[in-house]
Amino acid sequence: MYAKLPPGSRTTALGSVIRISTTAQIGSIFGQHNFSEEFYNNNKEGDLEVRPDQGKNIAVNPGNTKDGNDITTNRTLNVNNFGNRNFVGFTLQPAGSYYVVRIPASQIAAINPGQDILIHSGAFDVNVSDASVVPIFTEAMLTTGTINPDTTASIDLLNPLAHAVGFIGQDDDFSPFYFKNPHVLGKKVREAIANGEITNLFLVLRLPTATPFPGISNRPPLIGLDGSGSVTGLPNDVPMFGFSYVSTNGVTFNRVNNFNFRFSLVLSEPAN
Repeated sequence: MYAKLPPGSRTTALGSVIRISTTAQIGSIFGQHNFSEEFYNNNKEGDLEVRPDQGKNIAVNPGNTKDGNDITTNRTLNVNNFGNRNFVGFTLQPAGSYYVVRIPASQIAAINPGQDILIHSGAFDVNVSDASVVPIFTEAMLTTGTINPDTTASIDLLNPLAHAVGFIGQDDDFSPFYFKNPHVLGKKVREAIANGEITNLFLVLRLPTATPFPGISNRPPLIGLDGSGSVTGLPNDVPMFGFSYVSTNGVTFNRVNNFNFRFSLVLSEPAN
């Protein structure tokens, strides 16, 4: 992949660049962009990277071609409880609302049982109504919680496993939230699942609390939704898993039955 850049030093990341060319668009159709985003980090490139968020600058000199900087995509184990994106939403959700996706502990326990795992990041499918607006969320987190008999969720927002304030998303793309010390986090989660302390993980994304929202449409940043059958009556590519939740107050988290929110938990095996 080639790009024309002004002179300077750049940190380079590899992601799904669908809009860059016709070739990239065709590649997306055939699923060739289905890899987790990561930064180029020179001598630490490999198919199993401990910290995909670590990047090295590449110097760009005037009039020269810079080659030999190859990126190897990370071999990840993504927990994706969703199918194809069918819609984006929600345009009328109140400020400060929470979007949440549950990852049952059983799914984590079934990944390379008895071995170490790295929990690298969460990835949130994000969009905006106005192309000039940067999708900024109040916070993003990975945390724990339980499911109540009435199907609502009780989620621990005060003691998250990972937390980011002022989370900046990427328009029309999966936006990565990289976790610190993926090996330590993976071990902690493994042990807590084994002793029953953790029964569910939750990926949380909170809308901005201030209004009006930026942009001419004054709409909140949007998330990708899987669930065409709920609107069109046509079969969906995957079932509605019932793992998606929404809350307007951070206390009561109601299950969403007609959409799967497109939030992904990204793991991998340890590097050798």
